[in-house]
Amino acid sequence: MTRGNAGFHILIDQMVYREGGPESKQGLTPFAALLVAPDKNVNTFPLFINSGLVYRGLIPGRDKDVAAFGVVYGKFSDRLRRAQRVKKLFDPSIGVQRYELALEWTYMIQVTPWLQFQPDIQYIIKPGGTGKIQNALVLGFQLALSF
Repeated sequence: MTRGNAGFHILIDQMVYREGGPESKQGLTPFAALLVAPDKNVNTFPLFINSGLVYRGLIPGRDKDVAAFGVVYGKFSDRLRRAQRVKKLFDPSIGVQRYELALEWTYMIQVTPWLQFQPDIQYIIKPGGTGKIQNALVLGFQLALSF
């Protein structure tokens, strides 16, 4: 029996290019995040990395819009992989999970002060981590109302 669990999360982001004066919110901000949950007996994803770029006001005259691109990588636990390899000896249909990778592009449009529309495109490499499912293109959007 396993008791307790721990992990840590580090997020780094810093605007590296600013349009306008020092108080401007328009510009380019790279970011990187690392999540480590080292107990591989408990955690399916002991390593998770996320990185990307965010640009506020990319299109002239659209100062509150936000464009973003990100990459997300999740590595499955070594212990989980070993157990799946053993199961695969008895059932070849069992997949062995290694990693999953996602590329994401999005653009948040500030339609009005109270309405945002955000289309999103994701390309998932190794969905589920096994390679048994073909890479997937995922299209979506968010609609936000602020009162």
